[in-house]
Amino acid sequence: MKTHIVTKEQLDSQNQYIGTTDLTAFEGNIEIEINLGTVFFAALRAVGYIFAKAGSGITAGSGIEAGLGITAGLGITAGWGITAGSGIEAGCGITAGLGITAGEGITAGEGITAGSGISVRLRIFAGLIMHRLPEPDELKITCKRLIKGAVAFGILVETKPTPKKGKACK
Repeated sequence: MKTHIVTKEQLDSQNQYIGTTDLTAFEGNIEIEINLGTVFFAALRAVGYIFAKAGSGITAGSGIEAGLGITAGLGITAGWGITAGSGIEAGCGITAGLGITAGEGITAGEGITAGSGISVRLRIFAGLIMHRLPEPDELKITCKRLIKGAVAFGILVETKPTPKKGKACK
């Protein structure tokens, strides 16, 4: 499987991807070089894995999808959903406007936030910081509901909508 490596030369002055390879439906793996900071994409989709090396993170205006895993040295943020065939791992937080789905585990150094639900085959970890104890906000896993999986480390905060008051049943 081919691998496309995102380098500094493929980014504009705002750190937006301007490379000539279409990464919205890439038939292979995507790697982001070391120490690029947060790299901005319109969307990011790969048949294989997506890997942002240490000091690099991912932000996409719409979704982030990988047939295999998604890993970022910094955070992962998507305007829509984040989906991976295997695990999702970020050195900082993981945030999605809609749901987060992983075939295996979800791990974040800081909090995990999904606008709708979180679904994972196995376990979810938030607040895994090696050099200090996590702050309370770094432990939060926030979503409307946990669809599938278990919180192995962190605090689940479900933001279920308040039911509307209706007419009493007769």
